[in-house]
Amino acid sequence: MKLREQIRARSRLRSARLRWTNRHRALPDFLILGAMKGGTTSLFAYLAALPGVIAPEVKELHYFSEKQNPNSYRVLGPGWYRSNFPLRSELRASGAITGEATPRYMVEPLAMSRISRDLPNSRWIVVLRDPSERALSHYGMFVAHELEHLSASEAIADNLRAVVEDSGKVDPPSPTTLLIPEYVKRGHYTQQLSVIARLRPEVPTLVMFSENLFANNAESLSLLHSFLGLAEPERNEFTWLKRGEGKATLDPATREQLTTYFSAANAGLSDLLRSDQFLTINPDGWPDWVQRIHTTPETQRRELLDT
Repeated sequence: MKLREQIRARSRLRSARLRWTNRHRALPDFLILGAMKGGTTSLFAYLAALPGVIAPEVKELHYFSEKQNPNSYRVLGPGWYRSNFPLRSELRASGAITGEATPRYMVEPLAMSRISRDLPNSRWIVVLRDPSERALSHYGMFVAHELEHLSASEAIADNLRAVVEDSGKVDPPSPTTLLIPEYVKRGHYTQQLSVIARLRPEVPTLVMFSENLFANNAESLSLLHSFLGLAEPERNEFTWLKRGEGKATLDPATREQLTTYFSAANAGLSDLLRSDQFLTINPDGWPDWVQRIHTTPETQRRELLDT
């Protein structure tokens, strides 16, 4: 038997074994919901390395996402989803928990509704990053995958203008979003967190900040362990993966437009984070970009984009 045929046979056997045992497998105790390019890969890797966590082999399962092709939720079903996680007996024996991380979830209200209904006891984690820096990192990822050919300033300015012009419109149905640049839209944190707050007002969601994680902030990591009921190691070492991937810069004018836009789009974020629906570190430790957010009138925002 050729090597390729052997690999395929092993893969089929593994898939069959997982399907046969999926009813004995656990559902996730926690989900990292986003934001994309906010450090979710680094956070998932950090948790997976802890003795109290047994993580699935695949970080992003995209099960609850509607805008994914193929659509796992409607086509593959809950048995397939369970097949990705450890056996319940394995978790009990080791006193461990399990979870997944799909940054797409946070920007899809339908996905969040499905999670709320199907995993009512799961703990939710959100990672926020300066939305302008997140957009730039998103652009860099697209360039690295040869999906973007404009300069950073051109691509983000175009994306920003399109988002403003489409404000209030309902998203058209789409089988997949992997090829659609959402540099700006993914940074609408207040809107996304408001959906989460309405779905589970009685259960707080942990909100972390990329800037603190990347700095190996002790308070942030202690809060993470406490939230998940994990013993804290003697020394926390958070590794920033993919650091420097797709470096790019914005011209000053585009940077100012983007910062002003996000200040308006995320107005009320500080108040939301202080509510009972969310758990964060002390506001004194929040990154500067959170403190800078203010309300900018819609007319001023549009005038800025017209300059």
